[in-house]
Amino acid sequence: MQTKCATTLLIAFLLFVSVQCENKNSRVDLEITDNEGKTAIFHAAQGGNVEITTLLIDHGARVDRTDKKGNSVLHDSVLYGNFGVTELFLKSGAKANLRRFTDGHTALHIACQLGRLDIVKLLVEKGGADIEIAANDGSTPLAVALRNEHIEIADYLQTKQNHTRHMGKTNQKKIEQTVKRDESRRMKDREEL
Repeated sequence: MQTKCATTLLIAFLLFVSVQCENKNSRVDLEITDNEGKTAIFHAAQGGNVEITTLLIDHGARVDRTDKKGNSVLHDSVLYGNFGVTELFLKSGAKANLRRFTDGHTALHIACQLGRLDIVKLLVEKGGADIEIAANDGSTPLAVALRNEHIEIADYLQTKQNHTRHMGKTNQKKIEQTVKRDESRRMKDREEL
């Protein structure tokens, strides 16, 4: 019963904020926090309402905001499994590699833990999430996926890792070839002198 009451109260609050934001003469402080350090945009992220979240962003709510534990609005949208809001935050400049204070987890760690392949792909492909970033305990997103037996996510991350490493090796070879070619040219130029 308490959760239902809190949800109803949250919806009423968000509707109030949306009405105030639409009224050009009213000014609403969107950075007011609750006792956990969460602003209205956190609650919109948790609720998954893209329209209200968009309205808050359009009226100045910060997408880089963190609460007292270091959770960002992106962490919360992923934690609550809200793909649309997560996508909106990434498009609005949220940092995919922001780490929580408490454990060093990124939004990607959370998505891997929850088994959300759709959000994992979104974070990596649209948000530029680092697939090798380690949490405070040293666990990477891949390790988190494996620990939680999310094999499809682990396969996806391994494929991305292999592609990145291959591209790194390819780029390294190109750099080495360029250096050798430049050295050969310099040697040739010296011989001609």
